[in-house]
Amino acid sequence: MPCTPNCPIESMDRLVPALGVIAVVLAAAVVYDGFTDRSGGAMASGRDVPRYRIDVNHADRHTLQLLPRIGLIVADRMIDERQANGPFVDSEDLIRRVKGIGRKTGPALQPHVRFGHNGRSRSSE
Repeated sequence: MPCTPNCPIESMDRLVPALGVIAVVLAAAVVYDGFTDRSGGAMASGRDVPRYRIDVNHADRHTLQLLPRIGLIVADRMIDERQANGPFVDSEDLIRRVKGIGRKTGPALQPHVRFGHNGRSRSSE
């Protein structure tokens, strides 16, 4: 028996592909949003990158972990080294003194860190 113009089966034949296209577009938007920060720029890593500079000479372990490529172990090493041998002077000092911060991590940190000393602070150079 042929379907009439108002037949739901004929309408579904057009609706299903359209819903598929909509689903793909929405999925792409969600994935893209996961790789951008709130300002719309691409993120350097999978987690939020602070829009301010963190003072590595005063930050606690949780704050240090906000930095790119810094996890719990390296954050603890930074604090231990800082307490044992005094404040860090610059990014090269971090690379030299902290195991786990090397030639790749050091430059990745530069835009996100500062080096405070006795109430004063210096940006990374």
